[in-house]
Amino acid sequence: MTVESGAATTAALTLNQPAPDTPDQAGEFIQLLTPEGERIDHPDYPLDLSAADIRSMYQDLVLVRTIDTVAISLQRQGELGI
Repeated sequence: MTVESGAATTAALTLNQPAPDTPDQAGEFIQLLTPEGERIDHPDYPLDLSAADIRSMYQDLVLVRTIDTVAISLQRQGELGI
């Protein structure tokens, strides 16, 4: 018997549907970053983003993390009901 956590995994198991194929299931690993964090070009995963697009995505990331941090703090203080 296998016990797995996660809603997506549980849903896939309860519906008796196989999980979607991913490259690592076939024994293949795709490296998109160097150990230093620089992007490696890969023909199957093109990335055509301008510096402005990347900056905008980063600003969105910072905003969402800030909202999450504040929401967790408020919830722990009993000020935010979820």
